[in-house]
Amino acid sequence: MTGRSTGAAVRPAWDGTTDSGGGTTGGAYTWRLTAHPRDGQGPDLTLSGTMTLG
Repeated sequence: MTGRSTGAAVRPAWDGTTDSGGGTTGGAYTWRLTAHPRDGQGPDLTLSGTMTLG
């Protein structure tokens, strides 16, 4: 997953490949996004969830 932020908005994107670069098949996938404070103050924010393809 890649993404960028503008202010407080984060817009992640996924190209549908696995960590090893292969294609994915239908099924349930778990994701996790960790955001580090831009100014280095305070804790990281981590969100996670699942999505189903196919």
